Amino acid sequence: MISKLVSQLRAAEPSDLNSHLGCLFSSASAERLIKEIAEAQAAGAEIVVGDGKHLRNLLQPHVLKGVKPGTKLWERESFGPVLAIAEVDTVEEAIELARANTYSLHDSVWSRDEKQGYEVARQLNTCT
Repeated sequence: MISKLVSQLRAAEPSDLNSHLGCLFSSASAERLIKEIAEAQAAGAEIVVGDGKHLRNLLQPHVLKGVKPGTKLWERESFGPVLAIAEVDTVEEAIELARANTYSLHDSVWSRDEKQGYEVARQLNTCT
């Protein structure tokens, strides 16, 4: 589901009124993200949306699944259109992984059970 939604988004220059996302600060920012995506792939992550490329400071949205702790995509905020997904077997494992990094500027909890989702979200260390 998330892959379908993200694949409909498009990054372009600010003058393009048909885009959903703007460009990154610089070409170097885009190149840094591409290297982080490649590092995550080398550690076993799979690109579900995106092509692992950029054009100057434009990076189309990317979704990676199987991102692991220890990679830069896991350990740092990307400040770009990159969504890193880790699948877990238990709620406890999800909470442990979500709390395993130093930044936590953003976390998302997706659940079919609203009450359980709220309880999990309360246990995360996200800045608000």
